[in-house]
Amino acid sequence: MMKKSSKKSNESKVWFIVIVIVICVVLIGSIYYSKHKVESQVNANNYHEFQFYYDQSSELWFTKIELNKVPYTIPYYFHPNELEDINVEEDVENIILVYRPKKIIISLPGDSSSDMAIAGIEIAKITGERYEVLNIKTVSAVNDLVEGLPYATCDNASQEVVVISFKKSNRNTVYGYNRCIILEYKEGDAVRVADAFSYSLIKVM
Repeated sequence: MMKKSSKKSNESKVWFIVIVIVICVVLIGSIYYSKHKVESQVNANNYHEFQFYYDQSSELWFTKIELNKVPYTIPYYFHPNELEDINVEEDVENIILVYRPKKIIISLPGDSSSDMAIAGIEIAKITGERYEVLNIKTVSAVNDLVEGLPYATCDNASQEVVVISFKKSNRNTVYGYNRCIILEYKEGDAVRVADAFSYSLIKVM
């Protein structure tokens, strides 16, 4: 009886070791596959030298940049490939990057929807103080007269103040006028145009 019990015990130990080895192989294989899958996805979504990763839970694109040796991970609603049809005037971002105003006013239409608010935020996260990328005081206003709301147009731009003004149009384009930057957008495309300009501010596009 002792021999049979010992034999069964040894067999149990062998099977236990086999199961542990199988579990380890599966785990290591899963980790390698997941890592390889993420790396492959990141590489496939690269835009020039910039890496992009799409997060399905938030439905946002994330890219990593470095400014003045400080790393940033920045979320966007659109990948640059989705924005190449938008005409962004060459070097229009230098109105901000070169002249470094003390203040930026993002001016939206008076009847703005929630999409317009998002469009403004997409620019403010780069220009403003919250993420400390450009770290310039950034405020909002409307470019139509609305009682109780701050009002600003390109006429309010100066050497110390840059106005970024949104204008509903039949085209998607970004261009400069003195110290003012005008973002024209088609119906439903305000966030796309904002992202295109925001990418130009960090030299992705």
